Amino acid sequence: ALDFVLCPTRRDGTRYIRSGALIVNLLVIHVKLSTFCEGATGTTRTYKNALVKMPIEDGHVTVNINGQDQHLRLDTGSSQLRVMDGDWYESRYGEGACLTPNKGCFYCPQDALCDFDKDPTLTTSHSADGSTIKSLSRHGSLTLGSCRIDNFPFKVSREFSPKLKPPPRGYFGIAAPPQSLQGYPDGSSFLESLFRSGTITKQVYFVRALPTNNSKYITGELTLGYGIDKSMAGRKIGSFRFFHGPLSHQGFPTVRIVFVGLSNTGESPSGGEMYAHRYRQVFPSVLDTGSTALFLPLPTLLEDIVMELKRNLRAKGYEERVIASKYLLKDGKLAVYKNVVDALPVLNIRISDEGMSVLVQLHPRHYCQDARVPNSCQVAVSSSSISSLGTPFFLAYSMQVDHTNHVISLFEN
Repeated sequence: ALDFVLCPTRRDGTRYIRSGALIVNLLVIHVKLSTFCEGATGTTRTYKNALVKMPIEDGHVTVNINGQDQHLRLDTGSSQLRVMDGDWYESRYGEGACLTPNKGCFYCPQDALCDFDKDPTLTTSHSADGSTIKSLSRHGSLTLGSCRIDNFPFKVSREFSPKLKPPPRGYFGIAAPPQSLQGYPDGSSFLESLFRSGTITKQVYFVRALPTNNSKYITGELTLGYGIDKSMAGRKIGSFRFFHGPLSHQGFPTVRIVFVGLSNTGESPSGGEMYAHRYRQVFPSVLDTGSTALFLPLPTLLEDIVMELKRNLRAKGYEERVIASKYLLKDGKLAVYKNVVDALPVLNIRISDEGMSVLVQLHPRHYCQDARVPNSCQVAVSSSSISSLGTPFFLAYSMQVDHTNHVISLFEN
C-alpha cells in the first residue's frame, strides 16, 4: 500500500479574495514609463511591437528587475508584479534560502534599502488563511525578454503566517485589478502598467501550455498583448464572458460551471450517454495558473473517483485485496500507482454563459501528477468552497484573456 500523504499545492488558499476585497491603504503614485527594446546590435530603440512573448518553464517566467534575474510564478489569480525582500527572506528562512529555485528574492540596494517601518508606500493585505503580506512600492528597470521598461512599478514584500505553510515566493500576476481599484493613474495592476507604458496596446494575454502528462506545473509560452499562434487558431472551442460575482469583480478570469460528471476513460459523453456520477451544482471558478490543482465545491468527488477506480479495476479482473493496495485515500488526498492510472475516470466539466456552452474533458494524464513515491501519482483534485481550475486544466486547454472586453477564449491543446 502507499504510505504517504500528498497535498495539492496552492499558494494561500483563497488568494483572489485577498487581492480583491481585503487590500488596504493603497498609495497612488503617478509614474511616467519609458519602454525600450534591445536589438541584436545592442542598440536601444523605442519598443513598438505591442506584443511580448515569454517562455513558461515549470509554471514560472523569468524577468530582470534592476539587473537581478527573477523567476516568478505565473499567476492569473493575482494582479501584481511581486518579489520577496531577499535580506528578510534569508534572515527568516536561513542563509542561502534564496538560492532555492523560483523564490523570487530581490535585494534592495544599499543606497535605497527597503524600510518596512518607515517607508510611506507600505501597504498591508491579508489572506483568508490568516497570512499578512506587507509590501513596499518600488520603481525600476524591468526587462521582459528583449524589452526593457524604465521606471516600472513593482512590489517588494514580506509575508507572515500564523501557521506552518510553505515559504512565500514571488509572483508574476497578470489579472486585472478588482473593480473597486480600477482607474488609479499609477496602473494598480501589472497588466495595466504594461499597457500604460506602451509595451502592449491591449490588456490581453494568451497562456499556451504544452500537453505535458502528469506534470504539477505548466510549461509553454505566455504572450502579453493581442496575438494567437496560427497553429492554435483552429483549436478554439469557445469564448465566454467573465462571470461577474462578488469575489471576482471581473478582475480575474472566472467562468460559470453548470455541470461536472465522471465517465470512463475514452468515452465522450453527450446527449443520451450515461455518466457514472453527476454533479449539477452551478458555481463560478477562477482559471488560475497560480494553482497546481482543481478545487471544486463537491465534497464527495474524491470518494466517487475512488469508486470508479475500483469498479474499473474489478472489470479488468483485479482482486479486492490487490485493488486496495493500488491507491491511498487519506485526509482528503488521493494517490494511486501509475500502472492503474488508466482506470481513473475522465472529469467532464461544462462551462456556460448566456451565449455559449462547452464541455471540457480532463483525463487522468492531466489531473494525476507525479508524486515523490516512485511509480505513483497524486490526484490533484480537492474539495473547496471556492473553486479554481489550475494546472490540470491548462495541460488540456490554452487560454486567451481579454481584460478590455472581459472575454475568455479557450483552445484545445
